Formats: sequence, C-alpha cells, structure tokens
Amino acid sequence: MSDWHSIPRSNKGAWLILLVGLLATGYFGYSVKSDIDLVVQRQFASDCDAIQLKIEGRLQAHKQVLLGGAALFDASDSVDRNEWHAYSERVEIDQHFNGIQGLGFSLLIPKHRLAQHTSEIRRQGFPKYTVSPAGERDVYSSIIYLEPFKDRNLRAFGYDMYSEPVRRAAMEQARDKNIVSLSGKVMLVQETGKDVQAGTLMYVPVYRKATPVRTVEQRRAALYGWVYSPFRMADLLHDVLKGRDASERSYLRLQVYDGLNTNPDNLLYGSTGNRKGAPSIAVLATLERHLDFNGKKWNIHFDLLQGSVSGIDYSKAWMILVGGASLSILSFFLMLSYLNTRRNAALIADELIAESRKASQYARSLIEASLDPLVTISAEGKITDVNRATEKVTGRSRSELIATDFSDYFTDPDKAREGYREVFAKGSVTDYPLAIRHWDGHITEVLYNASVYHDESGDVVGVFAAARDVTERSKAEAALRKNEHFLDSLIEHLPNMLFVKDAKDLKFVRFNKAGEALLGYTRDELLGKSDYDFFPGDQADFFISKDREIIARREMLDIADEPISTKFLGQRYLHTRKIPVFADDGSPLYLLGISEDITERKKADEQLRRSEHGLAEAQRIARLGNWELDLVNNTLTWSDEIYRIFEIDPEQFGASYQAFLDTIHPDDREMVNSAYADSVKNRKPYDIVHRLLMKDGRVKYVNEKCETYFGEDGNPLRSVGTVHDITAQKVAEIALTALKDDLENRVRARTTELEAANKELEAFSYSVSHDLRTPLRAIDGFSHILLEDYAGKLDGEGKRLLNVVRDNTSRMGQLIDDILKFSRAGRLELTFSEIDMESMAREVCEELRPTDGHELQVEIGHLPPAMGDRAMMRQVFVNLLSNAIKFSRAKEGARIEMGSSAGENETVYFVKDNGAGFDMQYSDKLFGVFQRLHSVTEFDGTGIGLAIVKRIVTRHGGRVWAEGKVNEGATVYFSLPSKEKDHG
Repeated sequence: MSDWHSIPRSNKGAWLILLVGLLATGYFGYSVKSDIDLVVQRQFASDCDAIQLKIEGRLQAHKQVLLGGAALFDASDSVDRNEWHAYSERVEIDQHFNGIQGLGFSLLIPKHRLAQHTSEIRRQGFPKYTVSPAGERDVYSSIIYLEPFKDRNLRAFGYDMYSEPVRRAAMEQARDKNIVSLSGKVMLVQETGKDVQAGTLMYVPVYRKATPVRTVEQRRAALYGWVYSPFRMADLLHDVLKGRDASERSYLRLQVYDGLNTNPDNLLYGSTGNRKGAPSIAVLATLERHLDFNGKKWNIHFDLLQGSVSGIDYSKAWMILVGGASLSILSFFLMLSYLNTRRNAALIADELIAESRKASQYARSLIEASLDPLVTISAEGKITDVNRATEKVTGRSRSELIATDFSDYFTDPDKAREGYREVFAKGSVTDYPLAIRHWDGHITEVLYNASVYHDESGDVVGVFAAARDVTERSKAEAALRKNEHFLDSLIEHLPNMLFVKDAKDLKFVRFNKAGEALLGYTRDELLGKSDYDFFPGDQADFFISKDREIIARREMLDIADEPISTKFLGQRYLHTRKIPVFADDGSPLYLLGISEDITERKKADEQLRRSEHGLAEAQRIARLGNWELDLVNNTLTWSDEIYRIFEIDPEQFGASYQAFLDTIHPDDREMVNSAYADSVKNRKPYDIVHRLLMKDGRVKYVNEKCETYFGEDGNPLRSVGTVHDITAQKVAEIALTALKDDLENRVRARTTELEAANKELEAFSYSVSHDLRTPLRAIDGFSHILLEDYAGKLDGEGKRLLNVVRDNTSRMGQLIDDILKFSRAGRLELTFSEIDMESMAREVCEELRPTDGHELQVEIGHLPPAMGDRAMMRQVFVNLLSNAIKFSRAKEGARIEMGSSAGENETVYFVKDNGAGFDMQYSDKLFGVFQRLHSVTEFDGTGIGLAIVKRIVTRHGGRVWAEGKVNEGATVYFSLPSKEKDHG
C-alpha cells in the first residue's frame, strides 16, 4: 500500500474499490454507532420522564384518597373507628395504591382536654392507650385511626406527630394554607429496626363543620385534625417502578432527595442500578428532574450506566465493519444494519407506547378508584366507557354498556336524554337528578355532574359524567319529613297552648289548636301579630317584658301564674314555660312557649282556702290527690284521685308503704325510698318527680310532695302528701325541646345555604371587577393609541369606527360599575341612622346640576327625615335625579320637582320631571335589570339604575313605583316606613 506504483495495473481497481469500501464501511459503522448512542440517550430521557410522571401520579392519587377521607369528616357529624375502617376498605388501598403505609387520622388535642381524651379512647377498648412522647406541651396531636390497624402500624397508635419539628412544619403548612402538604425526610415510628427506610408523610387538614376558614386565624381556630398517610420511600418507589424489567433497566440508577440539594443526608431513596454480582459500572450520562408538590420540592437524580444499555450494544456496527471486506456484500450489510436500526427504533417506539399504555392504565385505576359511577358519552348519546361503580349500579358489564344508549338505564329516559343534550349545549350541568334502574329492578337515585371534553384540536367529542348516589339522603329527607309530620301532629294534639314568636319583633309565627281554642282567635288572625294586637296594654307589657327577660337570660323561664284576656272565655290564668332558641352565632331567633290553663285549678284552690281549717291545711300541701301514712300502725290511706292516677282498684290494693313502692317504676324505687327516708331523718319536706309503670307498659310522670309530723318525743307519727299527674306537662316539654332542636337545625341549614350564596356572589363580583375590566382597558388604550399615533393614516370612517369602539368600552365599563353597585346594594349590611332627606336631596341636586348651560328648574319641597342607611339612600337620590335630568335635557323649560306625602305607616317621596316620559303599559319593566324603554342612541345608560333603587328601597322595607306619559314626563315614587313606626 505504501508503494502504489508497485501494484500491478490490473489490481489497482480492486484496491481502490477495497479502499473506498473500507472508508465507506468505517463511515457507516460510525454513523450506526452514533444513531445507537442517540437512541439510548433519548430512551434514557424518556425513561426518566416516565418515572417522574409515575411518581407525580402516585402522589396525586394518594392526595385524592386523603381528600376523600377529609370529605368523609366534612359530610358527617362524627366519624368513628368503624366508619374509617369501612372507608379504607372501600378505596381498596392494597389493590390500587400499593406502597402506601397506611391511611390515618390525627386528632388535635388542646392541653386541657388531654386527660379527657385519653379516658375516652381507653373506654373504646384500648386500656393501655396514651399519647406519646410523654411531656407537657401547649397542644398535642394523636394518631387515633390508622388503617390497616395491624402489624407495624400499631406502633404509631397514639403518637403525637405535632411534637416532631419536621412533621409539625408540614402539618402547620396544611393547616394555614388549607392544602395537601408533604413533610420532609423523617424516620417513621413504624420502623422496627429491620429493613429501615427513609419516610415522608402527606397531610390534609380537617376543620370543624360550619366554621369559617377564609383567613389563617380562622383556620387555626377551626382546626379539628389531619387526615394523613405515612410512606416508606423504598416501598413506595418499588411499587411505582414495579413491572420494569430489571434485566433491561439495570443500566439506570435512581436517587430521590428531599429538597433540591443532593446532600446524602437528604437522600430519601437510592437504587444501585447494577446487576447482582456485577462490578462497578461507569456513569455515561446524568439527568435531574425537579418535582414540586404544593411547595415541597424533590430532586430526582438519574444516572445512565455503562454496559449493555437497555439490551442494545455495538455489535451491529462491528458487523458492518467486518462485512465491508467485500464490496458485493457491503450493500447487503449496510441495508441489514439500516433495517436492524429501524427495527430497534420500532422496538423502542413500541416500548414507549407500552409505557404510555401503562400510564393510561394507571389513570384508569384512578378512575376505577372512584366510589361514584363514572361514564363517558358520545355526541350521539352512546356510552363510550364506564367504571366498575357504573357496572355495579346498573347490574351490567362494561361490554354490555358500551355502545348502548345512555338514556336506556334510567326510570325517565327522556329526562336523561335532555340532560346530556344540555351538557353539549351549555358545556356542563351540576346536580342533575336522575334515577338509575338496576337490571333486577332496584332503583338508585343520583345527582349527575357532567361536562364536555375535547380532542387535541379542541373539538368537543363527548361528555364525562359522574353520579353521586343520593338514595340514602333521599331516605333521610323522607324520614325527616316523617319526623316533622309526627312533631306537627304531636304539637297539634297537645292539650296545652303552644306558640312560637320571632325573637326580634316578638310576633307570633306558630300556634297550635289548643292555643286557638283558648284565645278565641284563628291561626290566620294570630300569625304575624304581636301581643299588643290582642291583649290590654298592661297584659301585653307584662308578656313582652318577660319575653325580653328570657332572651337576655338565655334560659327557660317558668311563669307559674299569669292572667290573660281571651275573646270568648274572659279572664283566664295560665302556667307558662318559655324558652329561647338561638342561631349558631349566638343571635336570638325564636321564643317557644307552652301554657297550661290553670283557671279551674285556681278556682278550686280558692274554694279550698274558704273551707274549714282542716281541709285548708291539707290543701296547702295537696294539689290533686292526697295520701296519709300512719307510721305507728304502717297503714296507708289514699284519696280516690290517687287510685285514679295509679290506675289501681282500691279493693285489690294492700294499703302499706311497701305496696306503694311496688307501684313505682322499678328504676325510680330506690330514689323515692331514699327521698322519703331522708325526709323523715332530716325532718324536712320533700318535692320529687318520679315515674309510674302501668300494667300495659305505659309510663306516667307524677310530682310528689310530702311532710312528716312528729310527736313530742321526737318520733315520727304520720306522713301526709300529694301526688300530681304531670304526664301531659312532660310530653309538652319533650315536644317543646324537639321543636327547639328542629328550629335550630333548620337555622343551621339556612345559614349554610346563605354562606354558599355569598361565596358565589363574591366570586362573581371579583370576576366582574377584574376579569372584565382588563380587556376593556386594553381595547380602549389601543384604540386611543391608534387615534393619536396613526391619525394621518386613518380616514374619517376609520376614526369614527375607533371612536365607536371607545364609546362602547366606556359604556361597558359603566355597565360593570352599575352591576357591582347592584350587587353591593343587596349584599352590604345596612347601618340605620336618622337621615335629613331634604338636605341630602339638595346636596345631590347641586352635584348633578348641568354645567353646560342647559336651563333646568328644580323645586324641592318638604322631605321628612327617615331612618335608613345614609350611603344607600344617597345612591337612590343620585340615580333618580340623574334619570330626571337625562330624560328632560332636550325639553324646553325643563323642570324637576321633588316632594313627599304621608301614607299609612309610611312616608312617600317622589321625583317628577317633564321630560320624555314613558308608555304606562311598559311600566313593569322599569325596575328590572337591563330593562330600557329608550334606545342607547336617544339616552345613554345601562338599564340598572332603577333596579338598584328598587333593591335599596326594598331592603329598607319600602316599595317603588312609577307613573308617566310619553313626552309629558314621569314621576318615580318610593316609600319608607315611618320613623315613629320602625324606630319609635
């Protein structure tokens, strides 16, 4: 080769071909090696991304499980150990969430409740329970639920995670921000000393129900505990990486660090990435991925190791070099190499597709973990996919359901069809009620929440719908209605008068039949009225003063004797018990009362007082029945009334003290005997209430009083006493308490609904004030720039169109302001004070008077003062005067008049102009939102001003109306309750 000229001429061509072949072979061999290296690098990066996605997906899945546990606490008044166990089994952690160490709940315990808490848990069957570690702290937490409750998890029972700084930091972050938080690296208390692993914990805060949590301070005050999960990192990561072929993935080494620093102290998990028994392998490439979970960052470090990388080596390149010896087969080996390279690329692509399918299967497992039926529906209304919950509720398999009509499985197919059509039309539906029919005929009532989903190009391809089983809730509501019916029936059949008053105005809001019969007025006549509408002034004053006293004292008041004037029965005497009902925030809502007519008893008492001395002495003690026990001879004497109360035949009663005890309810005998014995011993009368057990199982309540007389030697001679049957009174008290509880439950429900409505309104106001103004300012700003910077390039029509754009953005901005004013008018709390209406009207008139030379005459008559919110009433005058000036601007001799008149219990104010007026047949539209009787080109405005006026006046207890005639002017009236009526 060194002497080219020495080679025979006939061989030079062969050598040249050989040289070219070797050069080509070397070139293509190097190219193939480079392609293989590139594929490996891409495969390495793809594997790293897939692993990171799996870790993130697993953390998100655990997050949803914890949020479900927190929702269980939010939806229940209390969650006991059995309910927590049932929830853990229902989500099937072992099947769908391998790697999770447990699902638990940690209770927040103030220092003063620690002893009580410990006693409560021990009574539940854990006599050795204690909160650990020991020591005095301001606040404790304790793991009271942890599923599965066995093996190493038992070591965590009672552990105070709040006492350890790393855990505490994560718990406080979850509490203060109301988010799911992840702790730093810790050693779990579940570790036994064998196979010790680094750990981390995930927390979700649980707040007490019906408590505000808008601010950090409110969240800290409302905190009840944390739903949490501990993770042993090696177990978690092994499960995440499960299914990856070790022989093909041994080239990859994985380390997970707590935080972005790769300090060995922060290592949560590390894999050697080396085959068992193999020597140390050099690192070819390194990648780092950062995972951020609600502020907690992990550094995921990947190393690509030298060796048989993913089953791919360089043998193909060597085959190309060896095969290059012959030009005739060089093309064959090059083509073979090319084809092999393509096949390897296809295998890699297949592997990536398989990884994608695994991710899809993982997403599928998350969907299957849902407790609610989930279904996807095509635009034609056909089912395209379901989860196991849907199979269970319909009784049909997934294959049977797919491609069938969604509406076929409901009791009302037309309504189901309308539902998914509404989703396609509106984009989503919320709480859409339907009833699913199981194949065996069982009906499940559900509420559907659904929304459309799109393909990669953004086109709507179907509907995703989730159903919430509300069968039990419907049953509970039916039971509640049944209980309400029972309570109403009980109240209506009470022999005594029962009434309910509004705590604010002390007006009647409920009466029973006994009350109607006693007072002589129908329910319609009584409801909405106060005591002053029916009774003489002194009686009404007495009733009202007692009511105010009860509300102020916040406790039941027993009024033994109160006179009352009735319509037909004249003067009667009542024994009344009243009790106040309060809202959750402590504000008074209602006053409940139950009154017994004691007129006849009072008359009987009066007659007894006029009888002879012996009878009068006995009646001082007796009220209904009386008895006497001769202690010397042990003989008992009963009056006829007592026999009636005890329902005993006098001929069959062995009259003795023991025989008397035998008639008492077994659970009360010891109490009655002790009361009597103590009375004799201490020489003091007694007054007790106990029960009687009738032969047919009925229970009666009696009030028993007794005195014992002693001889000169101090020995007891006889005991005398009375027995009063108070069964009806006890039943009435039970009904009164039940009604009070029912009213308080309703108040809590209404309060929750109101809070939800206010939150929605606040969200709307924020959207209007922020999201709508931003594009408007941009449109106006760019239009202004065009008019200024490109004035020379725009013709007249272009400038006109830009001015039209700016005018419309200005009008839209005004509309936003008016909408916000309308919203605030119904939302802001009113602050009442005395308002000088005339002075305010003159003030507003001077501010709004035209300054463009337009001639306008304004006359303001006498406007009496009123009680109201000053800022809102000023808005009323601004809106009415602005309208009057606007609609009379084009009138020659424009004139506006303001005045007032006195009505029945109200003052009427008016604003009158002689402007454009309106057709009275459209007067009902004047006070609606966005209702206009004139075009924008005639008169500017948004159509909200009068709606704001109506809302403000209505909230003040007044009314609004208008009169007008086209081209002759209009008059707007509004009334306010007279000052003397509402605030006198």
